[in-house]
Amino acid sequence: MYLPFVSKKEIDESIIITNIDTIKEELSNNKSAIFLTGHFGGWELCLSSLSQKIGRPFQLLAQPQSNSFISDYVMKARKTFSNEIILSGISVRKLYENLKKGGIVGIAGDQRGSYDGPRFSFFGRQTALFTGAANISLKTNCLVFMTAFERQPDYSYKVHLEELSFNDLPENNEDKIRELTQRYISFLEKHIRKNPEQYFWLHKLWKY
Repeated sequence: MYLPFVSKKEIDESIIITNIDTIKEELSNNKSAIFLTGHFGGWELCLSSLSQKIGRPFQLLAQPQSNSFISDYVMKARKTFSNEIILSGISVRKLYENLKKGGIVGIAGDQRGSYDGPRFSFFGRQTALFTGAANISLKTNCLVFMTAFERQPDYSYKVHLEELSFNDLPENNEDKIRELTQRYISFLEKHIRKNPEQYFWLHKLWKY
């Protein structure tokens, strides 16, 4: 709710990224990338502001809320720092186009998947998750940075950025997608275990 009122100065002072220079170097020459996160810590603030830190606008994949007034406010807030919103569904093709042109996309990847979709180990339970980010990354050959935004006692945020490894993947494409998705959700679980009170996700991940 506060995002539209945050100044660039506040962002610079409140978000700590120790390896930002390394990330910027990897993204040089307009390389495309997905920043893959979850509903942990300050994900809205940090994901929206990473574009300022990196110096390039993001396309943020989002789902509209059922309440149109709240949805409009949230979507407007997410456009802070010149980011663009791409709604899930048919508009996702814009993500492909953006990544093919060297763009950057932000995705919260801990959305519950379909009933008949693949399952992944998340806190010791088999969990249905969407695999779109892994699928897109394989098709576009873009970089993927797993991100976790850990809130500190003084309400600053420590940004953990780790490049998703594409090494030692299975031969089969579907198995590749499963393995990449598992690597991401294991990364997220590691950070949630350290600060479980910072995981704010109200959907029933283990509905089925």
